[in-house]
Amino acid sequence: MGPVPYPDRMDRRDDALMRGIARGIVGFRWLTLGWAWIGLVLQRSDLEHAALAIAGLLAATAVTVVATTLAASDDGRADDAGSRP
Repeated sequence: MGPVPYPDRMDRRDDALMRGIARGIVGFRWLTLGWAWIGLVLQRSDLEHAALAIAGLLAATAVTVVATTLAASDDGRADDAGSRP
């Protein structure tokens, strides 16, 4: 028996599943980020290092924006990849 050929790309069902999972993760990130911002606003008077907390949430927001952009742009690339010969 020879080597089993490895497919060079996933089929469309797997691709759609991965896009759905990515969208779910992005949605969960936005929900948890919103929850964190609400908690920060409500509890900022109790924080000893509020500026550090704000900086951390700003960094998390930036990462979430990038992740959202990449997940959204991946939708178009995935559709194009399936149409290539």
